[in-house]
Amino acid sequence: MSIDLSPLTLAASIIYVTVVIGCLFAAGSATKQTRPYWQRRAWLFLTALFLTLLVSRIFGLEEFARDVLRQNLRAGGNYAARRDVQGIIAGIVIMLSAGASALALVKAKGRIRGRSDTAAALALAAGTAMMFLVAVRLISLHALDWFLYGPLKLNWIGDIGLSATVLAASVYFVKLVRART
Repeated sequence: MSIDLSPLTLAASIIYVTVVIGCLFAAGSATKQTRPYWQRRAWLFLTALFLTLLVSRIFGLEEFARDVLRQNLRAGGNYAARRDVQGIIAGIVIMLSAGASALALVKAKGRIRGRSDTAAALALAAGTAMMFLVAVRLISLHALDWFLYGPLKLNWIGDIGLSATVLAASVYFVKLVRART
């Protein structure tokens, strides 16, 4: 585990820092303007998520975790059959993500009233999708890796797009909440 500040790592770190700042401003605005408590918690959760992603990126924690998983498979003599294990884990992650998303939609139905609620909910959805993307990267299933790291670089498109969505939602939220005073 070392600090490798390649240009891509530096770019991702700058994006994550910017998102963290946006989420902190949104959490502060939600607190000052006495918005519903869930909004402040949502922005604080997203702040923690992107701080975790920042630390993970700077210190190479994802790569470290993948290496540890590979070493454990090798030590257990299961490395040759890793695709079977990865396939099962990928299926579980996809099913859990779909279930959590469906549950969140059911719970949110009728509770999202207005643009500030929508901005916070959109940011949470993008944060949840970011966690799914990280989980898929950790699983490192060959077929999924082709989509993530292949010619389209969906990993970077997803990472940057989801980060930008959270940032845009936080800026919009702050603008909406501050305009009400």
